[in-house]
Amino acid sequence: MKKIFILILLVFGVTQIQAQKKKTKTVKKAIISKVITAPQISPFAMLSANNTFPINTVCVSPDGKQILSSGDDGTIRFWDIATRKEINNFPAEKVSSGVVYPVTEVAYSPDGNTFISGQKSSLPKLWDIALGKVMKRVSQKTAGVYSLAFSPNGNLIALGTYGSISICDTNSSKEILIPISRTSPIISIEFSPDNQSLIAVADNQEISLWDISSGTKIRNFDIHNYQKDLEYATDASFTPDGKTIITSGFNKDPYQGIIKMWNANNGTLINTIIDGQSVDCLAISHDGLKLVTGNFDHSVKLWEIATGKLLKVLIGHKNYIKSVCFSPDDQTVVASSTHGAINLWRTN
Repeated sequence: MKKIFILILLVFGVTQIQAQKKKTKTVKKAIISKVITAPQISPFAMLSANNTFPINTVCVSPDGKQILSSGDDGTIRFWDIATRKEINNFPAEKVSSGVVYPVTEVAYSPDGNTFISGQKSSLPKLWDIALGKVMKRVSQKTAGVYSLAFSPNGNLIALGTYGSISICDTNSSKEILIPISRTSPIISIEFSPDNQSLIAVADNQEISLWDISSGTKIRNFDIHNYQKDLEYATDASFTPDGKTIITSGFNKDPYQGIIKMWNANNGTLINTIIDGQSVDCLAISHDGLKLVTGNFDHSVKLWEIATGKLLKVLIGHKNYIKSVCFSPDDQTVVASSTHGAINLWRTN
């Protein structure tokens, strides 16, 4: 009887081990099936500001010859793409206590003659590029800018601050100030291609569309589990035809990066892409065919918008991606990181 009992235990143990092995194997397959793969591409150029301060924003000039960048060291820099050298810079502005605050964002005007800069400590500035000096303080109400954008026609500037959106006329002192429903930094803002509306992302997860003539809200985009504080938005942009809005972010539980595509007219969700770690920033190509994203895992990724297919993984950064953009001809992707580096890749 004792021998029979031992034999039964042995058989049961072997069966359990085999079952566990089978289960483990199945789980591994499930995880592997979620991994998105694509060719890895190294940068053809790497620019360095010779410091370790994060570079918060990069944008390419309308003629495609220069890059404008802003950083946590408070300095705005111009880079020549052909020579890959820094050709000019505007030193940090200090407050009365001597403290230097980061320049959170910069943007070229559509004609490339001016640019706007935002800083957390002071009023935003409009710069004359040829003269290399400040033309005026754009707003007299919105000190402390987290995000900004020019309208496609160049007549307006949108500013995202802590708890409000400001829309300023570049040719006059006219300004519309829009308080948001929940006090929070506006971390991303962009005009629609027809100059009629703008999309804004608040740090409290709210994605909202606004009418720029009246300052009224058109709608919110309902991200998943908003009330449960499980999903976060980081960036948003219009496709060039104005029909689609693409947003980036991440889920808290389970932790995963998210890209969402929305119908701009009615706010319905068109498509969702789940991708690795947090997707922190994005840009859409000028022809509307491709999307580039900057990820928390130090990677930059190139996507096909129509299919959601991952085309390339652009490697080379050694820290978190802060900003991404396309050159005007869509042949180059530019990205900056928290480690003071700017990398450039070919898209074809």
